[in-house]
Amino acid sequence: MHLSEILSLILEKISLEFLIPREQDINLVHPNALSNPEIRETISHIVTNACEKAGLSKRGALGFGEFIAMLMTGGTTHRGNEVILVLSAAFGQAAFGQAAYGDPTKVVHIYSLPDWDALYKHLSDIQHGVVAAFSDAKLL
Repeated sequence: MHLSEILSLILEKISLEFLIPREQDINLVHPNALSNPEIRETISHIVTNACEKAGLSKRGALGFGEFIAMLMTGGTTHRGNEVILVLSAAFGQAAFGQAAYGDPTKVVHIYSLPDWDALYKHLSDIQHGVVAAFSDAKLL
């Protein structure tokens, strides 16, 4: 599955427009390939830019971009002000967990799924959680 496909699926309910340069839109054979630090940075950068274009504040865009990178890869990039990014990502995670699973501490990291079929099993919950996290990012 290509990186653009994964992002399109999980961001579908918020209609966030993003562009992944062809050379960065790699085909990921297995979800664990998302744990690559370069992919983590790419995700954070692309989502942050898309959020800024959608009108989110710099803080909200960075926080949401970092949250999506964490959701997909299990790690953070800590670009910019670490305190803001960590707090924003934690804020997003709480909203995500509550909306997706009824538990603000629960999150499913996409990189840890056993295969791409498992993404489709969790997709509706992930999308609901992403909508909640995005709504919170708008307030930052």
